[in-house]
Amino acid sequence: MSIGILIAAWMAGGVIPTMVYYGLQIISPRFFLVTALLLCSLVSLAIGSSLSTIGTVGVALFGIGSALGIPPAITAGAIVSGAYFGIRCRLCPTPPIWRPPCRMPMCSTISAI
Repeated sequence: MSIGILIAAWMAGGVIPTMVYYGLQIISPRFFLVTALLLCSLVSLAIGSSLSTIGTVGVALFGIGSALGIPPAITAGAIVSGAYFGIRCRLCPTPPIWRPPCRMPMCSTISAI
């Protein structure tokens, strides 16, 4: 429920259209898919929610991809893959912005991927 509120607030406040506007100026079409994958991975890793990443940053990246003429299926694949990869590569069971980093072996998290 909070994801839906966040997406609606960002759309009403103009955050997502602003991200699309500046994304079209900054991101090169040649490197768009790699940028989308890495950006979604970093956001998902930071906030700890792949659904929030897809619903917020993913919507903006999907709009940028459509404007650049990249096929929607490939754009969606890069967004979802990045969000999933970011959430699976966390070293802590909870997102790093919610509590101090814990001391968990990296191998146990990465082997689950």
